[in-house]
Amino acid sequence: MQLDSYLNDTGRKDLADAKQNACVVELLANYPFKTIAGYTTTNPLTDPTWQARLAQNKLGQNPPRVPVFQYHASTDEIVNTPRATRCTSPTAPPGSPNSGTPTSPTT
Repeated sequence: MQLDSYLNDTGRKDLADAKQNACVVELLANYPFKTIAGYTTTNPLTDPTWQARLAQNKLGQNPPRVPVFQYHASTDEIVNTPRATRCTSPTAPPGSPNSGTPTSPTT
């Protein structure tokens, strides 16, 4: 899977910059409200190969063995926000890796 083959000039430039210079704060400050369409010539999320790879890492499919601090924006195009909220639900069985207190999906 070659992400670069899907990227447009802006996507290649911003990805290179993010790899070299960005942490969470910089990503939030420099790239708010961006979409996959703004960085790609073709959306990789519509490709069956990419869909299969993402399915291997589906949130909630394999309980984590260590505590997880989850954060993402409600506008995230990759993270399924409702699924993420359910995975950290206080209604999960006590002591299960998925129990916890969810925060606002926009935090």
